[in-house]
Amino acid sequence: MPTVFRFAGILLATGSLVFVVGIALYATLPSDLGTPSAETSYAEALREATTLPTQMERAGRVIYVGDLLIAAAALALLPRKRLVSSDVERVGWSLIFVSFVPAFVFDSLFGSALPRLAVGAPETFPAFKSWFDLQFAVGNIPFGIGAIAVFIADARSDQPTLLAVVDYLAALVCGLALLGGLAYVLGLFVSAALTGGTLGVAALAFGALGAQIARKG
Repeated sequence: MPTVFRFAGILLATGSLVFVVGIALYATLPSDLGTPSAETSYAEALREATTLPTQMERAGRVIYVGDLLIAAAALALLPRKRLVSSDVERVGWSLIFVSFVPAFVFDSLFGSALPRLAVGAPETFPAFKSWFDLQFAVGNIPFGIGAIAVFIADARSDQPTLLAVVDYLAALVCGLALLGGLAYVLGLFVSAALTGGTLGVAALAFGALGAQIARKG
């Protein structure tokens, strides 16, 4: 009897929905505050953080819940194998889980300590903002690789869960997220659109994937 993943699919779809709401809340904040930015913008980010503490806390806390749910879904989906002769999907889900380890740090930091530091200890804000930025960008690297693996495995399977064209488009978007993370880590350039904006689209794709897994088993 084939293994079914209906509850894992529900978990992935639910986590992705919460994540999308969190991304939308992040999007209401200035990009140099809510996404990795150049150190030259930290003074402006500090000024913004002192005026937007409630919005920062709400965004960080909502998306933190999404982080936890998607990470749990990735663990539950580890045994799923759309390509019989390859373990690429298992590797993909493993990398997706790993990518949320730094997210646990930077989203909880954003939703609790960072806005308080901006007001109560502004001299420490740049150091913690730098930590936030690095964790954010580094997380994009395993996430991008893992998501590409999952969507490509689905597209190349005998019975794709999503339309193949949707899988390939999702893989492309996740590739851009990977590029944004790598560019920041290597000091090449900083792009809020690549590092942060792509994650909302990726979450929508994972939400659709989770819903289809729940429906089809």
